[in-house]
Amino acid sequence: MNIKSILLSVSLVLLGSSAANASVVFSSVPNLNVAPVVNDYCSGCSFGTFEPLDMFTLGSAASISGFNLVAGLAGGSGYPPVQPLTVEIYNSTHTSIISSQLVSTSLVATTAFNTDIVTGALSGLNLSAGDYWIGFFAQDFTVSSFNGGNGSLIETVPHTGQNTSNVTLQGDTGFQLLDSVSAVRLLGMDRVKEASHDGRRSESDKRRARYKP
Repeated sequence: MNIKSILLSVSLVLLGSSAANASVVFSSVPNLNVAPVVNDYCSGCSFGTFEPLDMFTLGSAASISGFNLVAGLAGGSGYPPVQPLTVEIYNSTHTSIISSQLVSTSLVATTAFNTDIVTGALSGLNLSAGDYWIGFFAQDFTVSSFNGGNGSLIETVPHTGQNTSNVTLQGDTGFQLLDSVSAVRLLGMDRVKEASHDGRRSESDKRRARYKP
């Protein structure tokens, strides 16, 4: 086993459990390194512009300084996983935006399930205990969804919090909110990447994937 394989294994173990990384204050699902239910829910796509929103709950006040997120198809043609994202936090009824930040991202790892885990920093985000909604938006960007969370993922009109009537989304976005610089990034794991996968899909495939069977 070469050094890159060893580092990748360590990074995914750290990401796999919020208990293993003390800086994680919320994780939408127990493990980011599992097979997704759907791996290419679009935010901005050629057939429409959407903002998937997911609910999260804080048991106590927290200062959020970063996130880990499972993007869609690894290196998918035309849908780059590493790109600037608008990260938006909404109130408990997703009727008002509390915070909106344009964030640069970097790669943590490519998983064996053809998804990329990316990370980014947030600033000045101090939240009280309670329920919130979060969205990760960019044109030509996809997110993966997973079982094991609260099942709150919805599709909305970007930057409004208003539900669309186009599709029923499954599961939850795979994300973690961090209260300090991620242990994974401190170890330099954001530079580790497995051999690239061919993640290309046609627009018709992407459209079908967005609908609940």
